[in-house]
Amino acid sequence: MSVNRQDASGRASVQGLGARPPVPSPAVAQVPIWQVLPAPEVGHQVAPWPAVQPAVQPAVQPAAYPGLGLAFQGRQLRYFTVMCKDDVEIRASPTYADDARVGHFLHPGQVLVVDDRRVVNGSCFLHLADGRGWVFETKDRLLVVTEVQEFERGLWHYCLICEDDVETRISPTYSDDARTGVVLLSGDCIAVDERCTVANARFLKLADGRGWVFETKDRLLVMSEVRPKAEARDFARGMWHYTVVCDSDVEIRAAPTYSDEARTGLTVHPGDCVAIDERCRVNATWFLRLADGRGWLFESKDSRRVMVQLH
Repeated sequence: MSVNRQDASGRASVQGLGARPPVPSPAVAQVPIWQVLPAPEVGHQVAPWPAVQPAVQPAVQPAAYPGLGLAFQGRQLRYFTVMCKDDVEIRASPTYADDARVGHFLHPGQVLVVDDRRVVNGSCFLHLADGRGWVFETKDRLLVVTEVQEFERGLWHYCLICEDDVETRISPTYSDDARTGVVLLSGDCIAVDERCTVANARFLKLADGRGWVFETKDRLLVMSEVRPKAEARDFARGMWHYTVVCDSDVEIRAAPTYSDEARTGLTVHPGDCVAIDERCRVNATWFLRLADGRGWLFESKDSRRVMVQLH
C-alpha cells in the first residue's frame, strides 16, 4: 500500500487506514432513536458492556450523535488496542469518510480507553474517552482494534526462561504477521510498563518500546516475573541521592543481585544523579533501589566504587 500523507510528527499513514484521496462524504440518514439498530455481521456479536474500574478517568462527556446509536449509560470505560500494522487516523465522527479525519493518529500496539461504541450501517465505531474522536473496529475485513482485559500500567521486570529465543510483536498477539524482527534471548531480563490479556492470553509491553511479548505459549511459561529476593540481611527505607562515579554505563538490575539474568536493558551513565528509596546488603554488597521504580544498582563491584552518596 502506498504512503501518501504524513502527520505533524512525520509519521506516514497508509492508504486504507491513513490518508486516501479525498472523496465526498456520504450522507448519514437520520434514523429515529426508537428504531432498532442494524445487527452486526454474522459471527461478530456485540455483548453488553459491564462497568470496569479504569486506570485513568478523563473528565470528558460522551458525545451524542442522535440516530447513530445509544451512548453507554453510567460512563463505562473499556480498553482496546491497535492490532493492525499501520497507523490509524482518528475521525471526528463515527464514519469512514475522509473529510472527518482530524490529523491525529493511533499507532500499532497502542492501548486506548473507550467510553462509547456505535453501530453505523453495520460497522462498529469506538469513541476515545479523552475526547479526540472516533476510530473504526474493522475496515475492509481487516481487524483494526480489539478489546483487551486486565489492562495494567506500571513497571515490572521479567526474565525469559524458556530455552528458545522469542521475537517481539508489534501488538499483543501471537500472529507471525506482527513480528518485529527484534529477538529476546534466553535469560534476558526486560522492563515491562504495560500488561493486558487478549483472548485469554497475557501479553507484556517492553518499556523500551521494542514491542510486545507473550507471557506463555502452548501452555509453556515463557516470561517469569522477577521479584527481589528476601535474602537481604541489612535493609533500610528512606530517601537518599547517589551519583555514578565509575567511567562506564551501569545496567540496572531487576533485583538486588549482580546476576546477568536480572539485567533490565536500562542504564545509568557516568555523572548521573539518582534518587534511592531502599538500600539492602546481600552477601556483603550494598544494593540501591531507584525511587522511580526502574530497578536496582550495586554500590560497588570487583572492589571498584560505582555509586557514591551525595550529602
